[in-house]
Order: sequence, then C-alpha cells, then structure tokens
Amino acid sequence: MQRFASVLVALALLAWGCSSPEDFSGDISRTVRVDADFDEFAASMLAYFPQVVDVRPGDTIDFRQVWTGEPHSVTMGTLVDAAIKPVREIIRSGKVPDQPPPELEPALAVLPYLLGDNFRVNQSAGQPCYLDEGAPPLDQDTPCPGRTQPPFNGRQSYYSSGLIPYEGTGGNTYRVKLADDIAPGTYAFYCNYHGPLQSGEIVVHPKSTKVPSQATLDRRGRDELKQLADPLRKAYEDAKAGRATYMGQPVPGYLAGYLPGGEDMAMINEFLPGTIRTRVGEKVTWSFVGPHTVSFDVPPYFPQFILADDGFVTFNPQAYEAVGGPGFTLNQDPKAPPPEIDAGRWDGSGFISSGLLFQGTYSLTFERAGRYRYACLVHPRMVGEVVVS
Repeated sequence: MQRFASVLVALALLAWGCSSPEDFSGDISRTVRVDADFDEFAASMLAYFPQVVDVRPGDTIDFRQVWTGEPHSVTMGTLVDAAIKPVREIIRSGKVPDQPPPELEPALAVLPYLLGDNFRVNQSAGQPCYLDEGAPPLDQDTPCPGRTQPPFNGRQSYYSSGLIPYEGTGGNTYRVKLADDIAPGTYAFYCNYHGPLQSGEIVVHPKSTKVPSQATLDRRGRDELKQLADPLRKAYEDAKAGRATYMGQPVPGYLAGYLPGGEDMAMINEFLPGTIRTRVGEKVTWSFVGPHTVSFDVPPYFPQFILADDGFVTFNPQAYEAVGGPGFTLNQDPKAPPPEIDAGRWDGSGFISSGLLFQGTYSLTFERAGRYRYACLVHPRMVGEVVVS
C-alpha cells in the first residue's frame, strides 16, 4: 500500500460521542475521527470523518483515532498542500485514474511513507516531524530534527503527527492547535501510510465567522461513513454465504479478510466463517483477501508497532514474518503469482504464524483434537477458532 497504489486505489455506524452546541465566541475545539469500525463485524475505514472541518484561527482540532489495527498519521504543511490538493480535486471529480498525473510525481516524491523497504519504518514519517522549511529526511533511519509540536500556522513546510500511538498517554488522539495568525484558507492533510486517498481539509475562516457546530460535523461524518459502509455490509453478507469474489473471480475456501472489489479504503477484518470444523489429519486452507495473518497461540500481549524511549518506531517483525513454518518471506518476488503455502502439520502447541499475506493461500494440518483460537496479528478484532475432532 505505497505510492499511487495507495494514493488512488490505496455501530451502529459509529460511537460519535457527545456533540457540542453551536459555539461562535472565543476559541473552540472540533473533533475529526480517524478510521471507523462496526459492532456488526470488524472492519477498517481508511478515511477521516468528516473529510472537511471548518474552524478559525486559535481553534483546536482533535483527531481521534479508532484503532482497528491500521496505522495512521495526520500529516500537513505546504509540501503536503502541493501534493495532496490536486489529488483531492481529482477525487471530487469522480474520475480517478489508475496512475498519477506525471506532474504530481515531484510533489509526492518528497513525502516519506510510513513503511519503507522490507517493512522498515521511515523515521521521518513514523515519528512526529515539524519543519518550518525544507523537506523531511528520506533516509529510513533519520528522524526529523524538529519533534516539538508548535501551533499550526499554515506556513510550515511539513507538520506531522507521525504514527498516532494507539496506547499510552494520549493514545489514539492527536491534537492540533491552530496559530492565531494562520491565514484563512484551505489546508490539506493526509495519512502518510495509506496515501492521499485518505485525506482531508482544514478550512480556516476569519475569526468572526460562524462555523459549523460539532453536531453538524458529526452528521457529515456519519453520512460519509454510510457511503463506505453500505457496500461493505452487503459484501460481508455475500462472503458469509460463500459468494466472495476478488477482482471478479470467486475466492475459494475459508477467508482471511475481505476486500470487496479490490478496494482497500474500506475492508472487512474477519475470518469467514468465524468457526471452522475439521478432523485430525485434514488440511485447512485460508484464502487471503487483504493484509492479514493466520496466527495460533498468540502471546497475551502483542504490540504491532514498538515505540522506543528515544522515539524510534519499529514494525514488530513477528507481526509480518512467518513463525514456526513456511509462510511470508521478504525475499518473495513481487511479480510472482500469489503464493500457495503449505505450513505442514501442527500439534497444537507453540506460536505459529503465516506472516503477513495480501493474497494467496495458507494451509495447516492439525494433528490433535481440540479447540484452537487464532488471530490476525495486525487487526486486533480479527479472531477465529478451529474445532478439530
């Protein structure tokens, strides 16, 4: 999910919380939700809700992350405006091409993506970064020199949360204070992992302007979520009924995740069916449709990302590498057909994992009767059970 593949591919509806009444005097606070989930099934909605927030100089925006296992950032600045505003115009037109217009490539090239080569985190994207001028370092191991967050004045070249922490003090919340001298105008922001398709806009109005209430923003967000949710709900019912397809072709066997139609801006994080029944000596095969793992005997605590005391961010290797048998490998040819992996026989003890597969199949043969819980290591609500008799 990098470059323009992420740019232009890649509940009750949502617990929105309490909405504030209209407030037009003094500095105000507004909330934008990052990602979304359902009580009907586990999912990731790779968007901001709403995509546009109206505020004024001196106001505060709380970006509140719904942790579905997908990492997110809030990244803005003049470099982001140059790269993302044209993309948002394309999105609004409804005519999204498969490849970026050539003139956008230089603007996109200076923006670091969260994950670089071999699942290594680009530190200038994974850690907070605040630059008055110039571009962030593109060397994977070099963080930005500016990590103390100032108010956003619209003139900074790069202003990024880095990976929004999903735990610890302030976990899942990124607060942006607008400077008193920010000029009225539109400022783009995006996620530096999922690309400019997951983007939005801060519209700054003059200080005396009446801006929409939080209740109005919540309604906008719910409407935008519904547009993503309705097709996903139908796809979920189809998948449960054995009618899953990917890129127009039926998906065989048991499902590990589901991306209906190949879109990755809204995806189902479920094993379908949730319970698999089999016998000792029979092979069980999962088909992967989206980035997931099939992992048994998972440790009680499993951090997907590791944040060191000095701020260094690491994608936990056990979250993407195969453990206990054949599976995902970093050396796989990206042009090769989707892998068909047979991990052999498993006696029901010890951590075993497929590693992070996006497509292909993973098979396991159970040697002992029992009930075996398993999970996806990158999506915490994605769990299943194999009952072996």
